Amino acid sequence: MSSQHIQVLTPIPVKAPQGALWAAQAAVWLARALGAAGVAIWKALEAQGERRAARELHNAAQRWNHQDPALARALRLAGAYMDPDRRRAASAQTTATNKESK
Repeated sequence: MSSQHIQVLTPIPVKAPQGALWAAQAAVWLARALGAAGVAIWKALEAQGERRAARELHNAAQRWNHQDPALARALRLAGAYMDPDRRRAASAQTTATNKESK
């Protein structure tokens, strides 16, 4: 006669690492915060570069004003386009110039 032995195994509870959910949430928050900070820094640097380019174009226009007024006007318009406050004025000036040339 043969006998069978049945052994019932109970699963051992596996605990999730403590703080895993918190760490994942913190990582997502940190990535978003750093991304937003990076965008803000990039926009600030871009605005600073645009202001510098506008200033350089304005200086070049002043240097060329006596030798080539048409070039100086084009440089002033380009510099005004770089400065958000002057874009509207440049747009109005370009429209007026185009109407005069027609």
